[in-house]
Amino acid sequence: KVTEEWKALQCVFYRMLTFELGLKISDYKYVDLYIDYENMYNKGYKVIYIVTVLSSKYRISEREIYKIINRMKKDCASCSV
Repeated sequence: KVTEEWKALQCVFYRMLTFELGLKISDYKYVDLYIDYENMYNKGYKVIYIVTVLSSKYRISEREIYKIINRMKKDCASCSV
């Protein structure tokens, strides 16, 4: 069974491998962060709460979390079915 996490992961790896739309090669380490974001967002949590939780969990500034999420969200939008 193909899960939403697997679809998101495929999208991120596809974009990284094809060097499209500005994803940085170093973004591979943020795949789990983005999957956590998507899961929390789909459960209805507010973005500010999600960013605060992820910032604490991954020890990254909130500003950087926003940058990562926006970059990956933009790059994965075309992968949505």
